[in-house]
Amino acid sequence: MSHQISQLREVTQKQAVHVQSLIKENSKLNMKLLPEFYVNNKPCEVLVIPNEFF
Repeated sequence: MSHQISQLREVTQKQAVHVQSLIKENSKLNMKLLPEFYVNNKPCEVLVIPNEFF
């Protein structure tokens, strides 16, 4: 049982690192593709106005 927990912990840690790297890569791509939504390399708030107001 203890060995299984260690294995699950290790797998979970690897998955967490992988997800973290995907998030970082996604952020880099967003900055390249949508630079107008970033200020000082950080996302800025965007006001979205529904179409019904036009």
